[in-house]
Amino acid sequence: MYTLICGGSIIAPNLIVSVAHCFWQKKLLSKEISINGDSYKVAVGKYDKNFTVLDNEFTQIINVEIIYLNENYSGAYEYAHDIAIIVLSKRVSFSNVVAPVCIDWNGKYNVSNGDKGKIVGWGKMEDGTRFPVLLESSLPYIDHRTCQNMYTKDFKVLVTFDKFCAGSILGKEPTAAIRGAGLTFVHSNSSYLTGVANIKDPTSNNSITVFIDIRHHVGWIRKLYIKYYNHDIQFCILPTVEGVIYSYYGSNETITYGTLINQNRIVIENCDVGYHKAYPNSFRVCQGNGKWISTSDKLCFSRLYIVISMLY
Repeated sequence: MYTLICGGSIIAPNLIVSVAHCFWQKKLLSKEISINGDSYKVAVGKYDKNFTVLDNEFTQIINVEIIYLNENYSGAYEYAHDIAIIVLSKRVSFSNVVAPVCIDWNGKYNVSNGDKGKIVGWGKMEDGTRFPVLLESSLPYIDHRTCQNMYTKDFKVLVTFDKFCAGSILGKEPTAAIRGAGLTFVHSNSSYLTGVANIKDPTSNNSITVFIDIRHHVGWIRKLYIKYYNHDIQFCILPTVEGVIYSYYGSNETITYGTLINQNRIVIENCDVGYHKAYPNSFRVCQGNGKWISTSDKLCFSRLYIVISMLY
């Protein structure tokens, strides 16, 4: 019988980001925990919290091979560096339903106070029990300093240098946040993992959760990412681009955003109603590993933009 202990975020076919305190035990001799047998399992593509329910054809139950706790994490009373990487015994099969989240490896993107990120999980209801089905919440970002200043010294010490908050003081409704669940923000039409749900003030009934800030641990994550991920994913994810509609060559059927496209497959690009097409023909080709070659940087422009330009 398995019990839900923590959430996580897929960053590669065999790698999951979660929190360290979910797996830390007294007298651990190493931050690299080898898992024998099936004492831990990871479920992806799940909607129903019941582990025994196979929700759909995308649901996968996979054994855990190794759990890495951050090298600077020293146990339940070490509030910083509370992050873990789970190595799976086999690769997750990706689809339109199950896909990895992006990591901002180079610190290109910033999030400002009030920006809303998304998190999914089986959060707790008012009576303390968890929702039976997956819940999605939208939480506004609160930077580290603002977050720290919201609390008294007893809880304030838990908001270490590598954390931020998300949620609302006025929001008393249940949220999806469970320990280890990822908070993502959209940049350039892709979802980026920004935080990992860590702790919540037990004396408060608002929606604010404290998150581990991924930016402080990118170097450590990168080392394990390079070690375990062989970069041979044979597909790309069709991006959301304003005004652009996609189809396969020889077909008039529209392909939806987020569809997985196999390597070397050609996708035709056209403009939706209300947009002007800058070039007569445009297409993109999947190179694999999520990378595209496109014949145009900007294909579709709003017709309103063209009219204004002419009047000007």
